[in-house]
Amino acid sequence: MPIIASAKGNFIPAPEGTWQGVCIDVVDLGVEEYEFKGKKVSAHKVQLRWILDAEPVLESGKPHMAVRKFTLSLGEKSNLKPFLESWRGRKFTDTELEGFDVENLIGANAQVQILHNHKNGNVYANVQNVLPLGKGMAKMSVPADYVREYLREERAKLEANPNGEAEREAEYQATDDDCPF
Repeated sequence: MPIIASAKGNFIPAPEGTWQGVCIDVVDLGVEEYEFKGKKVSAHKVQLRWILDAEPVLESGKPHMAVRKFTLSLGEKSNLKPFLESWRGRKFTDTELEGFDVENLIGANAQVQILHNHKNGNVYANVQNVLPLGKGMAKMSVPADYVREYLREERAKLEANPNGEAEREAEYQATDDDCPF
């Protein structure tokens, strides 16, 4: 059976509006190089991912997903700091600014504002802002079947060779000499 690729995809962006969402993943993109004010610079980037309760849902029955990329910084000029403060509904304390684990965002609910940008005949759904979930709103949860980005490669290997883990364990038999205490 043929598998056809084309220049025009069938991706359907999330509809514009403010939707309830839940953060389902924080993806570490590593250090990326880009141009800023005519100079080549590099910065550690992360991508935040949400699923939305946007209507209509996709033909597959799955919810829409929205993403936004940030430099991993809570500095005064960062985009991440005011974005998270808006989401939290409060400023960071000095202690929190010393180090905030962005993976703690996974499972956090929000009201996610989506705006569309049009470029080269394509529509892009951009996360413009997030706000705390309104009082009394029922919380969404991360779907049980969602696999975090960093686990996908390992999961694919295990699905391709489900006995691989057992085979590796069988190859290595610990002895009393192997124990560090």
